[in-house]
Amino acid sequence: YDRVDFDLADKRRPAAIVKDVYHNEAVTKQFGLNYKVTEPIMLYANRAESFVPPTSSGTTAINTGRRFLNERGLGYDAGVKLALFDGRLNATIGLFCIDRRNVRVTELEIVPVLDSQGRPVLNPATGQPQTTVTNVPLSSGLERSKGWEIDFNWKLTSDLQAFGGYGFADSYIIDAGRDLDAAGRPPRSVPRHKGGAGLRYALPASVLKGITLTLGATYTGEAFFQSPLSGGLVGADGYIREHNGRRNVMSPGYTVWNAGIVYRVRSPASAGTRLAHRLQLNAKNLFDLKHINSRVRAAPRLTLIGGYSLTF
Repeated sequence: YDRVDFDLADKRRPAAIVKDVYHNEAVTKQFGLNYKVTEPIMLYANRAESFVPPTSSGTTAINTGRRFLNERGLGYDAGVKLALFDGRLNATIGLFCIDRRNVRVTELEIVPVLDSQGRPVLNPATGQPQTTVTNVPLSSGLERSKGWEIDFNWKLTSDLQAFGGYGFADSYIIDAGRDLDAAGRPPRSVPRHKGGAGLRYALPASVLKGITLTLGATYTGEAFFQSPLSGGLVGADGYIREHNGRRNVMSPGYTVWNAGIVYRVRSPASAGTRLAHRLQLNAKNLFDLKHINSRVRAAPRLTLIGGYSLTF
């Protein structure tokens, strides 16, 4: 259960500050089920709900009297977990589907034309109230993401381990209000393909005891630069059915290599207390690739991170 209290004031109008005080609340539920078919095979299924209170809604709520709804999420995932070859190969393969509801969008609304006294203005020819079309922000949008993913960890030998994973996500907008062109387009910065793989090698005690080397690469597929709601061209009827081309610009995919070395050593038993020392050095973006990440920002260049920990 979550509750968020809002106490809003439009201070841009100090002569007559308008306030709005209210609260949003929601109950979210999560369920999961695991079923072991055989010793190495397990099936799983999960259902989860999420709740995000509206943000940046103060001015709109005060000036229009419209309080945005909570953004709600509903997700399902199911798959199989495998432990093969006496547990040396562990893998998970799963499907997922996630909906985001009550996403804020702009809708068209027909409203009556009022005179200075707040009375409807009549059409002289028909005698009927005159109307106009206006843009109204509402919490009525819907987005969906579905796909599948796999990850694995394989102990090839007592010293060598392989790991990796791949994910495919088909994300798209179902309802974008008056923006009809945005329907069917993916959200910004969401690549369809992501994956990676690597090796971890523990040097034998006869060579250099306590040293582990890791080398791996991650791939991020191309993604759209701009929000699917940007660059829309408004038609005469107020709807958006085309755009200025910005919605089709994409950031290219990229592959980044990472490496690491860990050294573990214990103090001798003669010291009285067995202290465990751990020295670590990681290199991110090992080959110093210049690239733009899926969030349309210059990604970090070669980065070295060191660490030391002591366990007693």
